[in-house]
Amino acid sequence: MFVPDETLLRVAHEHEPALSEEAWSANVILASPSTLMTLLRTVAAIWQQETVAQSAREVHELGSELHKRLVTFAGHIARVGRSLGSAVGSYNEAVGSFESRVLVQARRLEEHGIDGTLEAPAPVDRLTRQPAPESGAEPRPLEVLPGDANAA
Repeated sequence: MFVPDETLLRVAHEHEPALSEEAWSANVILASPSTLMTLLRTVAAIWQQETVAQSAREVHELGSELHKRLVTFAGHIARVGRSLGSAVGSYNEAVGSFESRVLVQARRLEEHGIDGTLEAPAPVDRLTRQPAPESGAEPRPLEVLPGDANAA
């Protein structure tokens, strides 16, 4: 309840010392001009804190959902990496077999006048990038296959 003059509130308290307690128990706050400004600033600060707290809750929810999605995505990437490694290994094995088994036979035909030169396809010599240690993924040792261009 707004009381427009400080002196009116002071006089009311002189006649009824328990006025503020009675008002408070009835969910009423007696406010003079000076206390009203303090109350309004307090309410504004509380609203601002609640807005920040609500924003923090939303950021937490968004962060949790993003983390779940990143875990799923990391699993997909790990499977793709394993599949790429397997595909490169299979390709290089096929190139090795082609060179050692098929080209040898084809070159014999060329010696007998068959036109055309067969060349072996180049092995794949690029590796997939290994995950950084801080990613939490276990680094895998690279497989070195016979005839692999990556072999040291």
